[in-house]
Parts: sequence; C-alpha cells; structure tokens
Amino acid sequence: MVSNAEGKGARVRAPAVAGLFYPDGATQLADSVDELLRQIAGENAEGLRALICPHAGYRYSGPVAASAFAQLRGKSVERVLLMGPSHRVAFRGVALAEVDEFETPLGRMPLVDGTSLLTNDGVFVRLDAAHEAEHSL
Repeated sequence: MVSNAEGKGARVRAPAVAGLFYPDGATQLADSVDELLRQIAGENAEGLRALICPHAGYRYSGPVAASAFAQLRGKSVERVLLMGPSHRVAFRGVALAEVDEFETPLGRMPLVDGTSLLTNDGVFVRLDAAHEAEHSL
C-alpha cells in the first residue's frame, strides 16, 4: 500500500509483513536484531563489496542474516542497493516501486532512483503491484 506522508507529498510504501515475519514494534524489533547480532562472533571480512542475505522470518533465517550483517561492524556504508525476488507478481526486468520512502517499524527509509546506479537500459519497469505484498525487502 502506498500513501502520502502526512500531507508532505512523499509516497510511502507500508511494510508488507511487519508483525508476521518480524516484530512490528520498534523496540521489540531493535532488541531482536541486537540479540541476533550479539550471538555472532568473529572477524569482519576484508574488502567486502556485497552481502547476499536470506529474507525469511527471523526464526528461520535470522542467525544466518545476522552473520552476514555482522560483517559490517565498524564499517562505513555509503550506498545500499537492495534487491529481492518477486514472490507474487511476474514481470521481466527490475520492478522499481514508485515511492519515495519505505516505512519500517524502525522508521522511514528514503529511496533514490536506482536506474542511475545500474547501466542496463530497458530492464526497469515501474510496477508498484510487485511491491505491495512483497516481503523479500
């Protein structure tokens, strides 16, 4: 679902599965993520350029995802390119949501137009339907 943010004209995508696959409260979600990360020991990977992480519910893939994200400890991140599969809508190419922000239980995440970061012309489609019920992001 896309809505305008408090009359400011921002288009906001509501979370599709907050409260189902992960907690929908900010404090509970932050505590869950902190606990998963606390359980991960080890050194950070050098020269890290990308993370490939699972997106299932925390009880299924939380520890594996935490082991990936723990590699970012102490690192500065300039840009995040978030990509995920489409579970419900078929299309060719990359479906970009026509929104300015993603709402999360931890707050809003502003988005930039990803087409400027990728160089394949003609593979992008504006398809909000692919994002409405999608949980992979």
